[in-house]
Amino acid sequence: LMPFVTGHSLKLQAEGQVLGDSELSAIVGMMQGLGIEEVNLEGNSSISEKGLVTICEALLQGPALSSMRKLSLKNCPRAGQCMCVMDAKQCPMRAIVHLLSDDDGLQNLRRLDMSHVQVAAKHHLQLCQAIGQHRAMDTVILADIGLGKRGGGTSKAVLVRQCIIEIFGNSVLRHLNLSWNCLSSDIFALLGELIVSTKQLSVLEVANCSSSVTTGETITPVVYLLEQLRGGSTLQRLDVTCNRLDFRGGLVVEDSLEQCTKLTDLAISQNPLGIMGLRCLFRLLCHKMSGIRRLRCEDCFTGLIDGAAVCPGGVQVFSRSCPDRQYDLDLSWPYHRTLLRMLYKWCERVNLKPDSAFRDLVSNPPYSHASKGGDGVYQVPTSGKLSFFFSTEQALADATKGVEEAGFGEVLERHAGLVQVKPEWLKVVPLLAHFKGIHGHAEEQRVVLDALAKDFAISYPQVKELCQDRAEAGGVVARLIACMQGGELTRCLAMQLVPSLGDGIRVLKKTHKLLNFNAENPTGRYSLDLGAPAEFAVAQRLKLLDMWEAIVGRRKGRMDTSEKGNYSRMRNVCYRHQPLDARSVAEWTLPEFDTLELDYASAKRPPQGAEALDDGALRKLLA
Repeated sequence: LMPFVTGHSLKLQAEGQVLGDSELSAIVGMMQGLGIEEVNLEGNSSISEKGLVTICEALLQGPALSSMRKLSLKNCPRAGQCMCVMDAKQCPMRAIVHLLSDDDGLQNLRRLDMSHVQVAAKHHLQLCQAIGQHRAMDTVILADIGLGKRGGGTSKAVLVRQCIIEIFGNSVLRHLNLSWNCLSSDIFALLGELIVSTKQLSVLEVANCSSSVTTGETITPVVYLLEQLRGGSTLQRLDVTCNRLDFRGGLVVEDSLEQCTKLTDLAISQNPLGIMGLRCLFRLLCHKMSGIRRLRCEDCFTGLIDGAAVCPGGVQVFSRSCPDRQYDLDLSWPYHRTLLRMLYKWCERVNLKPDSAFRDLVSNPPYSHASKGGDGVYQVPTSGKLSFFFSTEQALADATKGVEEAGFGEVLERHAGLVQVKPEWLKVVPLLAHFKGIHGHAEEQRVVLDALAKDFAISYPQVKELCQDRAEAGGVVARLIACMQGGELTRCLAMQLVPSLGDGIRVLKKTHKLLNFNAENPTGRYSLDLGAPAEFAVAQRLKLLDMWEAIVGRRKGRMDTSEKGNYSRMRNVCYRHQPLDARSVAEWTLPEFDTLELDYASAKRPPQGAEALDDGALRKLLA
């Protein structure tokens, strides 16, 4: 028996009790004169329209008017039916709106749950108006009520817009759940604007709300909401689960939520983020201004890695470690605006003036470099075309002042210190917690490790913590050895974490090109699998050294003996076994898949006075 029926509670908690009209009628009779605090009819799908109208009328009488705090009609399908044509008095939605909006209604109701009730379209606006005018309701759950799913064309968009505006008329609203409705990019943008302007909402849930894409941008509409939050908001918890966010959406999330210091809980599970998208989330988690302490990103390990699969021309990808490339941006697209802001942030982080980084800039209409607004966000235009080449040569030259031109190892160390993310100890805990939470999901753990293997500087204690599962220790070491701090010593210690000789041999096979790479003498023939983190790291180092040698060559006024007249030391560069279709490797973003082949011929020579090996020693080395 329910405690309410036995008289032990003033809360009618009847979820899943399979109540019918006859049982509900008996309960209504017990409600007379009681100061009922809660009515929960969740999952009672057998209750008819007449039964719902009866209980609404009963709540409008007696002490319940002031005592009711919670009302849940979740999964009561008849609650959303419109009976106005047949008999307006028997329309449950009319009764519910009456219960919420009248001065003699439930004036102290705090929580309303109408989730999974398909509300008739003609009642959407009436329900939202009642919510917006309520003086005490701070929690509204309207998941899967059919908002934006019925009707067509302009009328549907206008109705949804009016509904959202009416809901935010509620000055005490703190928790809003609109999940499993259908919202367009314009509605998401409006939602973001209202959240920022009203400064009242603490929890927003919009899981699986992205409508189909009709523009040429092919990006999920929820990014328009995320972009509006870039100046900070009052949100403490945000749920954008299952909204088709790919790696482009991941970059928008990183850019927009960096300054949301109040946001501590981000749920972004079941989105096709892939390696690049997860890397954006981990950078966000580790950002010094980010307030995120709980990151839920399960089932995000699948995702596109080839931009050509998104659109024929490919997708421009941001690389924190090496963003040098040609950018052609359409500033009416959120992802392109995000790319531009991320490049400005990169310049700010390394103290590089935009004029030194943005080269060959062409725009329509004329463009001047963005500046920060009062909220600390770079104000970039929302229309126009912009093309430029982004170069980090000046940043590298500034970071390596005082370094000898032959000090290749020191050049790599200083560059790593410039661009790598070093997780603070407060941010390491949720990062490790996430990895532990997906224990047993080998493929998902592999993707997480691949995401951490680039852009991050991982310490030996952190690697040791990730190797708690001895069966996976070899894979952890093989993937993270390229980004470990401390040089050869920590690499040696990491190899000791591998539990068996067989695993150790497998790790050496996967990492031997990195372990055998000599930065002080990089000349040689290379065939690198860019999908392997260790070999990708070798490609990055070669690209950086090539840039450094080009800087030194121009600075010294040396003769250009490169293959393409750009001071590059790389020759015969092939990707996917085809000659590279780019002016130089410096202008090409390294993909994270397939094979890169090249010859590297360094201009570095032995120092003056160096002694040559005698013939006997050379023969012993070659033997």
